[in-house]
Amino acid sequence: MRKSPLVIAAALAFLLAGCDNKKTTTDDPGKPPVVETPQSTDNGEDIKADLSLMGEIVNNNEAEVNKLRESIKWFSDKDEQEMLKETLARSRKLQENANSQLRALTLKSKEGEGLRHKLIDSNNMAIKMAELASGETVSEEDKQSLEQLGKQFLALQMDIMQEVNALAVKYNWQ
Repeated sequence: MRKSPLVIAAALAFLLAGCDNKKTTTDDPGKPPVVETPQSTDNGEDIKADLSLMGEIVNNNEAEVNKLRESIKWFSDKDEQEMLKETLARSRKLQENANSQLRALTLKSKEGEGLRHKLIDSNNMAIKMAELASGETVSEEDKQSLEQLGKQFLALQMDIMQEVNALAVKYNWQ
């Protein structure tokens, strides 16, 4: 069965995520909580350190994300559903690993903490879209959910990019 362009777009969006008040938080008891430490506000050095830590996680996953993105597109174009499912499963593992790495960071600033939560939320949306897209069949309800999640995901990605850019400019982070 050929998947709709919406499903393919959702699968590709899954891979666009970066791989963006310190309290212990976790939505899943099996996952480690975000580390609790006192945090600064509007401290340029702390914010730059936090951006560098999170940027390292994203950069370390970039090559794998690009390979998976190409594979998803190729398998979608060739209607190779089993290989597409396997690739989406590998993508999910990559996103989950990135979330674990983000949760394990000890961030110094509240700005960094807010960005971490957005990155984790973005990754979780991407995981949900991949789950919906990898089903045997995609119902009309699934398509609507994918469309809504896709819009939310893209809006969150734009918000993350704008926030990172604003912090980078304000605190001269590169």
